[in-house]
Parts: sequence; structure tokens; C-alpha cells
Amino acid sequence: MLFDLFSFCPSSARSAPLWQRLVNGLIFSAVLVPTAHSQTVTLGLPHYDQVMRRAQLLGQVDTNISFCLNPVDLRRAAGHPRLYGLDSVLFPTEGFATPLMEPQPFGKRGRGEWHLLPLVGRMRYSGHHPYGWQDGPMIPAKGWQQLSSMGARLRYGRLEVQLRPEWVTADNQQFDNPPVRVVKIDNPDRMGTEPYRAAFWGQSFAKLHFGPLALGYGSENVWWGPGLRGAMLMSNNAPGVRHATIHSNRPIRTPIGHIEFQLMGFRPQYSGFFGYATTYDTSLVPPRAPDIQPNDSMGTSPHSWVSAGMVTWQPSFIPGLFVGATRGVQMVDKPRRLPLYYLSAFLPADTEGEYSDQGQFGRRNQLVSVFGRYLFHQSNAEVYAEIGREDWWYDHRDFINDPDHTTAWLLGMRRIYGGHRPNRFVEVTVEYTRTQNPASMIARGFGYSFYTHNTGRGWTHRGQIMGEGMPPGSNRHYLGVLWVRGHKQFGGHIERVVYSEDMFLSGRMPFLNNQPQFPGKPNYTKRFVDISPALSLQTRWRGIIIGSTHRLMRTYNFQWVYRPGRQAPPRRDNDYNIWSYVLDAFVVYRF
Repeated sequence: MLFDLFSFCPSSARSAPLWQRLVNGLIFSAVLVPTAHSQTVTLGLPHYDQVMRRAQLLGQVDTNISFCLNPVDLRRAAGHPRLYGLDSVLFPTEGFATPLMEPQPFGKRGRGEWHLLPLVGRMRYSGHHPYGWQDGPMIPAKGWQQLSSMGARLRYGRLEVQLRPEWVTADNQQFDNPPVRVVKIDNPDRMGTEPYRAAFWGQSFAKLHFGPLALGYGSENVWWGPGLRGAMLMSNNAPGVRHATIHSNRPIRTPIGHIEFQLMGFRPQYSGFFGYATTYDTSLVPPRAPDIQPNDSMGTSPHSWVSAGMVTWQPSFIPGLFVGATRGVQMVDKPRRLPLYYLSAFLPADTEGEYSDQGQFGRRNQLVSVFGRYLFHQSNAEVYAEIGREDWWYDHRDFINDPDHTTAWLLGMRRIYGGHRPNRFVEVTVEYTRTQNPASMIARGFGYSFYTHNTGRGWTHRGQIMGEGMPPGSNRHYLGVLWVRGHKQFGGHIERVVYSEDMFLSGRMPFLNNQPQFPGKPNYTKRFVDISPALSLQTRWRGIIIGSTHRLMRTYNFQWVYRPGRQAPPRRDNDYNIWSYVLDAFVVYRF
């Protein structure tokens, strides 16, 4: 649902100095926009989205919780009814009172309760081109961007209701269009050419709880899998999609271990700009695809039907181990057996061609992944991995001959040093994510990537991928070190992103044959790469938590093109390399 609620913002505000806009954004988010939460930490909430998982590594949270099905219900799963007064590792309080965020009883015998959630504002400034993912309804945009959120939570008997809408406003400044765009997916590199304003239901839901099960409807983001920086199928990279769900609200104990699961049915929406030109104008030097314009005929209407599910298992005979799987089944045409179709993520898989009717529901596409996470209790560490496949194998021979076709995967580890000292430690995180197609793409659907398919829409909602946020076919390396002392944090990290390798290697950029040094020979050294050392800061003053991440980013071969008018050094091409600055900031106010 799209609302233009920010039309009252004066255009002069967008021309103010950057420092002034930062201050105004912080004040607006902290003072005017009250945000709410429940005993679940909704995704994307700064500081709190990692509090409980860190505490688990330190032995302070139940080790049967997988943290592969998020958000986690802290009241039912971890036994922590009070969250927002908690320090990062010490329970139950940090010594600061948050009276309006404490459960307020009402009704007969106090059967019901309600409370407010923290005020939340997130800000981003991208100096040269868009950078950043796993940020909910925030969009790929150059310039200033702000996300604000407000809401409250109510519980009465089995019923739990949370209202937390989200607002986004972005300058959406012009930057150089790419020469070509990824095909078979609604994933625009820019949301039109005008300033962007939108409102979403955000992290809102209504649920009924029956013991360890919850049944409900809402638009909150979910995160499946063990990744810290991204996930294969479901994350908070896109806005929350309205969905019906049944899921476990705590680990379910069985004779063989603990089980967690979720089944969702939903209809993702168009971006409002699909379809747009995917090839460049040959008259332009350097080449550039036309601007992305709104699509009034499609708008943000639903583009497919999706059944998605996940399950994770903690074997009782291997403490610390979690294994699981996710699956998404996407239909473009209306399913022939619609109510039953939404169970198809948990039904047996079968073969499928591009337009196969062998499945009982008709033409569809599938994504699957398997994952694992292991806790080293004595070392305060974890390792994890996930591998997914986008195109289901046609038959068993196809699987044996080419099992890694359209696969994507991530691998990571995190360790906490000094966890024996209360509330003080150093955290080291390493993660590598690869969505680039293996070499099989040379023989099968050249340029075909994870998240893209001949159905054309791709695994997207409102123009953003619902899983890993990078453009299809991209890869990322991350190394970070963080010093934590309660809410005070200081650290640095370095991140390297290689963009759209599948498209780069697919032969869709013939202008790369025009390299000055070697005419007529394709230049496959001009990979589009961002490498960004960053400094992160966070502190607390009474009920306010504030933090920022400062990136000094070096971009190599921006948009894969040659830089016009520049003399190339010996044995090198005239690369388009630039320096830029990216700021991410947040403020959280607890009542």
C-alpha cells in the first residue's frame, strides 16, 4: 500500500546543508515519530536486532533457540517479558526506567496489556550512488533518505496485535544509469526520477496464540536462515509483504530435539516502475540505459502468488547444532487450486520445466535452501552456512549432472572475545555471500541468476529482492571487529561488493570490446566493485540510543564503463574509479 504522507515537506528542506538535514532528521525521528514493539524484536531495529543472539553466545539465552526464524518471541521462547530496558548482555535491566514500554494491564483481572515501542529513525546519505541493503522499505537512492516508524502493541488472552507503520522519504537524486540492467526481474536500480515518499503497514500484525503455535496475518518482515548480513529467501531487504502465517512461537520439544517452523502465503507486488528498458542507447557515450519511469498500468499491484515455508531442527543428541531448510513456490498465473496452493511449500517437490503442468498447481518457479548453524559454547562462537538453488532440477539425471546450477550460498562465523567480563567484549564477524551463478550458466541459460526466472517478476516485492539484497549475480565479502561495552560500541569493518557478475559475463556489454589498449578484445577486467572501510559508533544517553556508520568508499569501474576524456595509463584502460562517502545513522528513544 502506497501513501504520499510527506507532501507537506517543503522542497527547501531538501536544499539545506547536509549537517542541518542530519540534525533535522534526528529530531524528527526522535520527537515526532513514536515507534512500537512487542516482546518480539522486529527486524531492522537498531541495537536490539542482535542483542539476544549475542547473549546466546555468552550463555545467557536458551541454546535451543535457533535464531534462524526471526523475529523471535522473547516472552514465549526466551522467557524475557521485558526487553527495551535491557543492556546488550546484562539482564534484567540496565538501570534506566522505561515506564511506558512496560506492560500496562487492562480489562477484567488484568487479562490484557499494552505498551508503546521505542521511537525509531534511520537515516542514510549516499554521496555518489546507492549503497546499502537489508533495510526494509528504504530504497536504492543517491542523496538523503530517512525511515521513520511508530506503533504500539496490545495483548488480550490469546490475541496479540501490533501496529507499527513505517514511512520513507528520499531525495532520490540522479546518478549515472547503468548501460544494461538485469532481465527477468522487477528490481530497478532507481525508483523513478522524482523524490520518493511512501508509507507502509510495516511491522504490523494480528495473531492468535495456541500453546507453541501462532496463527495470524500481518506485514512484518521475517528472516529465515543463519546469516547475519543477508539471507537466501526471506529477510528485511524489501518492505514487509502482507501475508497469512502459521508458525511456532517457541522451540517445540520433541523426542528427537527441538523444532521451529513457519508457513506463509502472500502476494508480492510490483515496484510501480516495471517494465523498464534493460539495454542501452547506442547513441550515448558512455552507453546508458534510459531513465526508469513509473508504470501507471501495473502500479504496485500484486504480480504473483507465493507459498513459502521453513523448518529448523536442533537435534537433542548434538547440542549447539541447528539444521534447516527453506522453500518458496511462486506462481504467476492464478493457481487452479488456490486455498490448497498456499500449502505447497510443505508438499513434496516434483519436476518442473519453465511452463510445466506436471505440478498440481500449474506454471511456477521454486527456490530452496538448506542451512546449518553451530554454537561453540565454550568459545562464545558460532559458524553458519546456507546454500540455495533457484531452478529446480528437471529430473534426477539433471541433478546428478549439474547439481550446482543456479546456486547461491553464504558462509560466516562470529566469535566474542572477553565474554567472561560482564558487559564488555570484542566481537569479530566474517561473512561471505555469493549469488553469482556457477560456470553452468555457459551451457544453460547464459546470464540466468538466482532470483531471476522466465516468469519475469523475480523473487521481489515492491521492486526489492526479498532475500539477499545485492543485485542478482553479485558477491560480497565482509570482515568486522566491534568493541562492546553495554550500549556503547565502537568498531570498524571492511566490505567488498562485486556487482552483477552474471550479467557482466553474459556478453550483454559489447561496448567492452572497445578498450583502447586491445581493440576488438572483450575486457573482462572491468568488474564493477565497491570496497568500503567503515567506522561504527554507538552510545546511549538516558533513554536515547544513537549510532552511526561512516563509509569511505572506493568504487572501481563504476557501471562497467570507460571514463570518457581520460588518458589511460600504460597497459591499463581508462577506468571510471571514484571516491565517495556513505553515512548510516539511527536514533532509538525509549519512553
